[in-house]
Amino acid sequence: MNDNIVNRYDDELAFLESMTNHIKHNWDLDDDDKSQLFDFLTEISRSDKREAKHRLTNLIVHMLKLKYQPQRTSWSWISTINNQSFELRDIISISPSMKRVLEDDFEDIYVQAVKNASIETRLSKNTFPSECEFTIDELLNVDFIDNFIDEYASKSTNPYFDYTK
Repeated sequence: MNDNIVNRYDDELAFLESMTNHIKHNWDLDDDDKSQLFDFLTEISRSDKREAKHRLTNLIVHMLKLKYQPQRTSWSWISTINNQSFELRDIISISPSMKRVLEDDFEDIYVQAVKNASIETRLSKNTFPSECEFTIDELLNVDFIDNFIDEYASKSTNPYFDYTK
C-alpha cells in the first residue's frame, strides 16, 4: 500500500478520501474507469457523512424536545437519544475523522435541529437557544447522555410516562 494512503482499518473515511486523491492523481487507468471509480468512492464518503449528520441532527432534536417539552416525554424519545448517541460513537470509532466533519458543520446541523424540533413540538424556534448548548464531545459521552436523560425525563409531566428507576 502506498505510504501516503491511510490504512482502511485505522480510519475508513480518511482511507476513502486518501484513495480518492490517489486515484485522481496517480493510477494508470483510462479516464472513464478513473472517473467512475473516483465518483464511486466520493459517493461512499458523502453517504457516510450524510448519515452521521442525520444522526447528530436527530439526537439534538430529541434532546431539545425532552428539555423544552417535558409534558410530551415518551420512551421513544429516550430510546432515540440513546440510540443516536451510540450510533455516532460507533461511526466515529470506525472513522475518527468523521468527528471533524461534524464539528465543521455543527452550526448548520444545529440550525436544522432547531427547525425540526420547532416543527415537531409546535414551539417557536425562538424557544430554543440560538447556539447549541451541547458540545460534540458531550453528545458522544455516555455519562453526559445518561445524566441528561435522568435530569429531564424525571421532570416529565406526561401522565403516560413514568421515569422512576
